[in-house]
Amino acid sequence: MENCTVYSHYPSFERIERILRESFPKADIKVSEEGDMRRQEERSTLISVTQKAGLFSGKKTLTVNYRERENPSYTLDGTACALTTNLRGMYNFIGSIPTGHDKVKQLLLQKVSTLNCEFACIAEPGFTDEFKAAVQRIAREQDAIIFAQPGKTFSRSAAQHFLNADFQVILDVKGFSEVDTVDVKIDAKYFDSQESATSVQQVRKEASEALLLQHGVAINKNLPTTPDAADVTLQDKAAMLERAYALTLIAAKGEGVEQPRLDRVKADFRIEGLSPYEVLVFGKTTLEDREKAYASWRYESLNTILWALGLLDTLPYPSAICDVSNIVGMMLQNSREALAAKAYVRGADEILQELDKTYRMHWACVDARIKGQAVGGDLQPGVVYERHYALNWITQYGGQSWDNVSTNT
Repeated sequence: MENCTVYSHYPSFERIERILRESFPKADIKVSEEGDMRRQEERSTLISVTQKAGLFSGKKTLTVNYRERENPSYTLDGTACALTTNLRGMYNFIGSIPTGHDKVKQLLLQKVSTLNCEFACIAEPGFTDEFKAAVQRIAREQDAIIFAQPGKTFSRSAAQHFLNADFQVILDVKGFSEVDTVDVKIDAKYFDSQESATSVQQVRKEASEALLLQHGVAINKNLPTTPDAADVTLQDKAAMLERAYALTLIAAKGEGVEQPRLDRVKADFRIEGLSPYEVLVFGKTTLEDREKAYASWRYESLNTILWALGLLDTLPYPSAICDVSNIVGMMLQNSREALAAKAYVRGADEILQELDKTYRMHWACVDARIKGQAVGGDLQPGVVYERHYALNWITQYGGQSWDNVSTNT
């Protein structure tokens, strides 16, 4: 038995069924449903193609197990149905792959953000040339990508990898790619869904775009609005304070502060909220360059959380790094009790306005990087990314834990 998984932006089981019936007119084809028929996100549709046994061969079967997102879109925002949750995990997985093909990686991330359906293709005893051709035809008509395992019919790499519809390696887990670009197509009907946004959401979006234009930052009119305040549950004050202390510790580790001093700070301020990855970083004797960069940039996330807690008056335009000495002094020159007494959680509307602006700035940074251009408006991409990351965590985007926050653009 062999399998591969195909992902597409266009949710259309009917198209898959049509292609299979055209490709195998004499085969025995059956369609069935599995799961809870009342809930789209818990339901999958199966179609099996069985070619009868010949005189010298046994029967061959291709089964396609299809499911789609509860609310198809062109982002991974919104309801966290089973497939959307899986796609967010895939997004984070791809984001962690080290590669010299940064443009392709960013385009693949954009592609994943637009995916709306998944169909696992299972061939028994294996993929024949006919089965392989049918899967490729489906992938081409669906503008799909394929997740393939090494050592199988579809394999083009010795590691797990993503293929385009021409069976070329977009990216494997070791960072290899054999393409220059990835097509990212979006059905226009999904843009129409933005008409349902509230007037507050639309005004917020327009204010952000006006500010970006004023600074010479590129905008994308097709980006959606950010959530309505009624749909957001912010992290509470205790969770944000604990995260602020954890970030202080990790950022100082990245900056090269000696371990004995860090251990004293951890004990004195009763810091217990390190994430699993932060525990790993904090416990290392020597950090690799990428780990130092990861850790030291966290000062910007800390700065954002301190603003959300009302401990900083403003978040300046992100053209320069934050005042590290100021925020570290705030964290270490006050007791936990004194800092907690001063802190409060800003209102959802104020935080969402900052998120909306940052989200659009982040898109401009990613777009410029993909095109090999300088980002406009004197933006510092690292600052923008950390700010977006922290704000998504504060607004509990996708219900993701700190290590797994996604920053879709």
